[in-house]
Amino acid sequence: WRAVVFSWWRFDMAEYRDLEAVLKHLQKINKSAPLVAIAYSAGGHILLKYLQAKGKKTPLVAAISCSGCFDLRYTIQNIKENENVSYRLY
Repeated sequence: WRAVVFSWWRFDMAEYRDLEAVLKHLQKINKSAPLVAIAYSAGGHILLKYLQAKGKKTPLVAAISCSGCFDLRYTIQNIKENENVSYRLY
């Protein structure tokens, strides 16, 4: 097993191309290794967007999304109104 951490924060939670680039790189340097993704919170939402776009064409053999939001617009509005002021600086 080899663990890789991909942590990149941007407020565009519909953008999954960074994740896709990481997966392509991992697949290239570890051709026979199965790839599994586990993502939390906003990362979980990005992982789900990636899987939605790629479908069965993903190199992932398994994926887990923990605490990804179900309603992105509501979640963003809630963050803007109730959470830490730093979230509003995007």
